[in-house]
Amino acid sequence: MLHRILVKNLFGLYTYELGPLFDEDTRIRFITGPNGYGKSTILSMISHLMRCELSYFKSLSFDELQFYFDNKLVILHKADEPDLHVGEDASKGRNDKNREIFIRLIDLTNNSPIAALSLSSVEENSMDKAEIEMFLNGESHYYIKDQRLLKDDAWSVKGEMQSPSSNAVNQNASSLKSMMQDCKSRVSSFISIQNLFVNNTSSSKEEYYEERKEELTPILDKLKLYGLVDESFNLPVYQREAISIIWSFLNMVETAVAYAKPLLQKIDIFKEVIERSDFADKELQISPEFGYRFISNNQDRTLLDGSDLSSGEQHILIQTYELIFNAPEGSLALIDEPEMSFHMIWQMDYLKNLAKIAKINKLQCLVATHSPQIFDSMWNLTFDLYDIMHPRIEE
Repeated sequence: MLHRILVKNLFGLYTYELGPLFDEDTRIRFITGPNGYGKSTILSMISHLMRCELSYFKSLSFDELQFYFDNKLVILHKADEPDLHVGEDASKGRNDKNREIFIRLIDLTNNSPIAALSLSSVEENSMDKAEIEMFLNGESHYYIKDQRLLKDDAWSVKGEMQSPSSNAVNQNASSLKSMMQDCKSRVSSFISIQNLFVNNTSSSKEEYYEERKEELTPILDKLKLYGLVDESFNLPVYQREAISIIWSFLNMVETAVAYAKPLLQKIDIFKEVIERSDFADKELQISPEFGYRFISNNQDRTLLDGSDLSSGEQHILIQTYELIFNAPEGSLALIDEPEMSFHMIWQMDYLKNLAKIAKINKLQCLVATHSPQIFDSMWNLTFDLYDIMHPRIEE
């Protein structure tokens, strides 16, 4: 996991050290600062590095970048610019793209080099390249950009927007539909009567059966609520003469519940965050038939398309869904300007919601923001780029 970042001379102006980023008690950090100080750029640097898209750094102006992971250090260093020749005009500036970039991977346990190469040779088939790529590919992250209303595949090669049918709200609903249908199918297969077998070595006491049944009932109710099992499905009444079959059936139900539980937990958090956000005169519905959708609280109960939601509603819906269902468990989540189109109440709820999501998905979150309300004015969770560049003098 990423622990610390050192940025030297970003844009030829700014030098930052951000760290320690996370610890056992802190899974969420915020980067703040005025426009132009590099908040979004820092998130983009991390994402491109972890995706091994090293050509990105050619056009980025900096002197050196250091990324400290658990026991490895990745350094990107730009070669010094050549001295001006006689007659050259320094006022015309330098083209930073012409500076060679050198990449090093260092083992922090013994401070020894593992791999080194220049960016101009990164396409070459070499052991050093393989070492660097293997390490970076092992670092999981998920990047939620400020332009998130459309999925990445909604942009053409020329960068022109394609059809509004690529609306991310609708795509995510379709994705949830597929997950729920798959879960429903698997649950049904687990509890199929054809799977019954008579092989019981468990206690036949009625009290023990009722205890297990009581533990399963709330989760079965959730499965019914979200349409993952039929409403008429119930656990059988205890019958001593059929105890072997009953135990076998109960075992299968427990297997089905164990399989469905992770998805249920995610759906519960998703539903909780969206319903607490109180979308104006709209009701959230969740089902394997459609994933999720919204119904207008009017007389006709109008079905709303994702594009019918307000910009703020779409933003909070996409962020919540992406972090819960798409971000890999245990990964680093990079979130750019989450407050976009949020009214004040949503901003004030953001940290509480994000903490719940981070806990269930074991995420570590690095968030770039302009809004103190987003982090509940808890400045101890922030790295303020302006303050780093202009430290206050204690009186």
